[in-house]
Formats: sequence, C-alpha cells, structure tokens
Amino acid sequence: MRVAVVGAGPAGCLIGGLLAQQGHRVVLGERRRPEDMRVNDERSIQLSLSPRGLRALAVAGLDAQVRADSIALDGRVFHHLDGSLQALLPSDPNWKNYAVSRWGLTETVMRWAQSQPGLELRFGWQCLDIARSSQRVIWRGDDGALHEEGFDLVVGADGVASTVRSCIVRSPSIDFAKRFSPWGYAELTLGRTDGAYPFLPHGIHIWPRDSFFMVALPAEDKSYRATLVMRHTQVRDLHDSGRLGDLLTQALPDVVACLDPKSFDQIGPHWQAIPIVRCGRWDDGQFMVMLGDAAHATAPFMGQGVNIALEDAARLAQGLQQTDVQDLAPALARFSTDRVMEGIACCDLSENAAQLLLKFPPPQADPNKGPLADLNFRGADYAAVACALLPGWQAEVYSDAFPSLHSGVLPIDPTLLSLTQSSAGETLIESGSEADAMFVLQRGTVRIELATESLRLSSPTVIGEMGWFGSKRRTGSVIAETDCEFGRLAYADLERLCRQSPASALPIVRQISDLAVQRLTARFHCGGGYLWIFSSPEAQQRLVRFAMRFREDLAAMHPIADAALAKVLESEAGLRLSRQAHRSEQAGVNANAPPDAASEHPWLALVRTRQIKMVLLFGEAQFSAQVLISQLRAAGVAVIEEQSSEHNTLDALSRAQTTAA
Repeated sequence: MRVAVVGAGPAGCLIGGLLAQQGHRVVLGERRRPEDMRVNDERSIQLSLSPRGLRALAVAGLDAQVRADSIALDGRVFHHLDGSLQALLPSDPNWKNYAVSRWGLTETVMRWAQSQPGLELRFGWQCLDIARSSQRVIWRGDDGALHEEGFDLVVGADGVASTVRSCIVRSPSIDFAKRFSPWGYAELTLGRTDGAYPFLPHGIHIWPRDSFFMVALPAEDKSYRATLVMRHTQVRDLHDSGRLGDLLTQALPDVVACLDPKSFDQIGPHWQAIPIVRCGRWDDGQFMVMLGDAAHATAPFMGQGVNIALEDAARLAQGLQQTDVQDLAPALARFSTDRVMEGIACCDLSENAAQLLLKFPPPQADPNKGPLADLNFRGADYAAVACALLPGWQAEVYSDAFPSLHSGVLPIDPTLLSLTQSSAGETLIESGSEADAMFVLQRGTVRIELATESLRLSSPTVIGEMGWFGSKRRTGSVIAETDCEFGRLAYADLERLCRQSPASALPIVRQISDLAVQRLTARFHCGGGYLWIFSSPEAQQRLVRFAMRFREDLAAMHPIADAALAKVLESEAGLRLSRQAHRSEQAGVNANAPPDAASEHPWLALVRTRQIKMVLLFGEAQFSAQVLISQLRAAGVAVIEEQSSEHNTLDALSRAQTTAA
C-alpha cells in the first residue's frame, strides 16, 4: 500500500517506520523543519516515559536505546511547605519511569524511521486537506506550492490541531468534542548556579498547594523542567492584582532559590491553555485513521500522553499486518473500536488527576498500589482503571453543556432505584405530566426541551429534581438522544427515607439541593461562555460549509443558535450546539416584531450575566436580529461578521475568543 503519515512526532515516526517495515511505501510529512522542531521541543517540558510506552518502542527495538538516553525516575517526591519531603518509591526496582526530552525521543524514533527502506521523510510539508472521494492528500510543499497525491491509507498523527481529524469528523455520524480544560500551565526551568541538580535527581517532584500544584522532572543539563498548574481564573486574578509573585514566593520557598527573579513576572503573559479532545471514532470507514493527540488530546497531569500515543502506533501497526487494500476498512474499524474507549478513559483520568495533585497523599499511602501503578507498571487498560476510580464512569465523547456540583452518581441505595432503559428518540419525561420521581442518568445523553430553549445532559447526572421541591407538573420534556440507562427514584420513596433514616437521606438531599441551586442561579450557563450564531437565509449555505469545514473549532466555542438555524447546522453540518432557543410567536418574538420585542428574547439573561462571549454573523441580519445584535454590541460582546475567506473568519473568531478569555 501507499501510505501517508501526517505528523513526525514520536508516534508518527513510530507508525511510519513500522508500516515501512511491513513493506508499504510510506510518505512521512511534517509541516515543521528540523531546526524548528528542535527549538520548539527543547523549550518544552520533559516527557515521562513509562514501561507502557517503552513496550511500544520495543516493537521497533528502540526501548533499550531510549532508556539509556533518559533519566531513571525511582518514584514521586512530595514537597511540604516546611521543606520536608514525602517519598513514594515502589518496592520493585523495575518499576521506573524515565524522563526524556521531547526532541531527544523524537529524534531517536525519527532516525530509526528514516533508516527503513520505503519511507520518505518530508520536512516543511503541510497537509491542508484530504479529498475523500478520490483519496488524495493536498499538501503545501516546502517550496510553498500545492501538491496532490493519491494514497491507499492516510494516518493522522498531527496533534491536537489535526487536519486529518478535521477531515474525518466532517461526517455528521462521527462524534467528537474539543474544549479547553479549566486548568492552565506555565513552564519553568529550575537550576543552581553551581551546576548541580537543585533536587534529588531521580524523582518526579510534586508541590501540592490546595488551589494549585507544580510538577518537575530532571533534564540532562542538571536542571529541572517544571510545570506550574492553576485554574485560568485564579492565575488571571492574581496576575491582574500583582499578587502572583508574592503567592508563589510564599507557597514555593524551596523553588524560589532555583529561579530567575523575573520568572514569576513572566508567568501571566506566557500562561498556556490545555485543549482536551475526545473522539467517538478514529477512522472514516474507508482509508483515514488517527492516533495520539489527534484522537485524544489529554491533560498532562498523569504523564500519559506520549505513552498512549506510542501504544496507539504499535497497536495500529499490529492490526495492519498482512492487510491489503481490500481489507483495510475493516482493519481500521477494528482498531478504532479497540482504542476509542481507551482514549476517552485516558482523557478522563488525566483531568481527574488534577484534583488528586492538589493534596498530599496520606502518610500510609502504598506506592505499589493506585491508578498510576496499575497504568504504568501493571499494564492495566485505561478504561478498567477509569471504571474503578471514577464512580459511574462511561466512555462519553461529550461533556455536559452545563456543570453539576456532584461528582459521579448520587449516593443512593440501589434498592431505592427502579432501573429502566430508553432507546434513542424515546421521550422519558413529557412536559406537563405529573412530577412524581427524579431520574439518575447512568449512561447516555438526553435533550431537555424547555419552553424557550433546548439543552443537553450526559451521564452521570440527575434529571427531574425540581419536582422534589414542590413543582407538581413537569416544565419540560426529556428525550433520549442516545440509548440510555436510568435509575428512577420516586419522590415518595425519598420522603420515606427522610422520615425513617435521616442520616442516610441527608447526603442525598444536600446534593440534590446543591444541584438545584446551581441550575437555578446559573440558569445552566456554560462557564466558558457561548458563541451565538446568526445567519440570513441567503447566507445559510455559506455558514453550513463553514461549519462543516471548521466543525471542531466551532464546537469548542460552545455554539448556540435559534432553533431553526440550529436544526440546519446539526442536520447539514453535523455541528452539535450547546443550546437552542425556541423563538415562536408564543414566546413573544417573530421576524416582523417591533424593535422592543427583541428584549423578550430568552437569552438576553445570558448577555446580562456575561455568558455570551461572541457573536458570529453570516449575511445581513433580519430586523429583530439587528436589534439584538445592537444590544449585544452595547454590552461589549464581540460581533464577528463573515470575512472575505473562511480562514479569515475563523482567525477573527479565534482572536475574539482569546480577547474574551
């Protein structure tokens, strides 16, 4: 087969070399030049390579070389505020991770791949698009010219901003979600003037500080490369008030002596976001497939990103052994089915790890047990660890359009729940029906249809809790968007539990109350803000084409629209909207309404609470929309109009998103 591998990072080089070993003709395309890769990667934090990743490298015979070029890490070392240390060192001497520079690992795997007959490595070649009907890749070459080539197989190893993924998910039947973690990070280099390591050289050093944390790995130059992690809102407030340096000086006294005094001042301007990508399918059903960050970009808090990416590459190569063009599509589908749940589980575990790193482990913690030991050393599946560690975990592509306060399913005695299932499209709750029970959604996604808008919820969560507080009739309908599993909790049973066992009922009632308070006060608002999309009828098809091409970018901005436009975007462009507004004459607004009718739009409350961050306008706005947009501009909301090209429109949105953040 003729194969194109897009992206020459560690995973791309590994899959390219392994496929070349199998006798395929491989083009390995990398948009950057070697000198740019070296500079960018050497500035990056160290990678933590576990036995899991080394097993994948062993398929190419590279494990011993990489281990020799890395720094062995005996365990984790936690730094207390008083300067004392707490070490967690596994008893098995073979249970080690290895600190390696990103460029060092990339260069090792790249040189091996280049040595394989049949592999052509092209630097400065960027994949711009892939034509599915003709199976042709459109490149921009190192000369700046456009080139088209046909391939039997295209592998996307091109990272979180993957072009291959954009082409695969154009199909409305393929689910994916891209968003940004509430946590961000800054990279710091810790060193001593005498050239010695500032801390014990064979450990993963961690500073838990309740509201933030820092992790540092040793480098070959006797420095430590550290990652400082905080919530975006916290670091922004501290930086704006000028208190960031003082806080870090007080909270990290043993780190301050190893830093340039100006380092803390540079943290705010150089703060970086963490994109999270989940995909429900990694292949297009024909000839395209993706792996690594292209398929499952994770938070770096567990050090799993490079390990699962290398594992993806080894598994794909194994699945394609003795596969010809006729058998390619089924082989790619099997690979996707086997790995999707692992990718989503890795994302969820990595995000959950942020909460764990805020606190010190208990004094009696056993370094031979726990999720990291299972993943790194015992080779456990990510999904198995997620099921054990995260209550009610399911491999869900989408995160909720609005948050809930409780973690996992409510602490309800299973004997109180009546289990039921609903098929996709089935109505679970009918608007206006009697409210006599709430439902614990254990698996699947539902749509809530209210009088003025639609919202989505994914498991695990609770539905119908407002009836518990005295609402006799349902105020909205709940429709299953996927096959779902519920636990039905009758209000009468909960009231009986409150009377018979108040101690057992109290945690349940507290969490239901917390959930109801948040949903009422925040009106289900998305913390990251919304992108409100408008379009005239004449411009609608241009908007659909734009949404199809940049579906993942728009989805990450939490798009919302009126119901009519939302229906078009979801059915024709496959763009999943966070909310839909039902604008009917019953709701008080129509296209021929007088100017003051716009004030009745149900989403003006979102403007007042600064939840509408941006507006995207295609074509000439209709009369009532013009009034709304004027109000949005007056409230300081960025209004982005359709630009001369699709890329210019996306660039304008991205700039506005950065400014709003």
